[in-house]
Amino acid sequence: MRLRLLHRGSADHGFVYRTLYTCPKVMTTIRPPLTDEAADAAFERICRHNACGLPGHRYWALERRSNGAPIGISGFRRKGDRGEMGILLVADAWRQGFGGETFSALIPHAFDGIGLAHIDVERADDERAAVLWRLLAPYGFHRVPASEPTRVRWTLSHSAWIHRRGGVGIERAVP
Repeated sequence: MRLRLLHRGSADHGFVYRTLYTCPKVMTTIRPPLTDEAADAAFERICRHNACGLPGHRYWALERRSNGAPIGISGFRRKGDRGEMGILLVADAWRQGFGGETFSALIPHAFDGIGLAHIDVERADDERAAVLWRLLAPYGFHRVPASEPTRVRWTLSHSAWIHRRGGVGIERAVP
């Protein structure tokens, strides 16, 4: 699997974004699916974020290494020194290990590249939450109160991640 920053110049990136955000099966526990027009407008907004030189939100297309086919998107919504990490995959890419591959690439980038102090992940508290927990636990995430009673949230601090990795990573002074 490869990660590429989403950009306007790629018809595949716009197509996979629209496909994901308008698909009832993918969106079932996230939010109501978007219309094509709303998905296209949202795609334009995230492409503007990616084109900005300042640290902020970042979104990547996930592509199959074998043929470059887009299979999903992932990203960080940044708020100060925290970033909420998310991933959406097309249904035929579920249960193939792409989630773990994505987290293995994005977590080091979040801490050592972007300089975040915390990564958060939140989703509906349903049967799929246990699958996500199995992906997150090896990195040192722990459960914290969620934004709503029907949701579950995990967080990982930079210091916990460094400790989990046996001290490997970029140490920073914490204010």
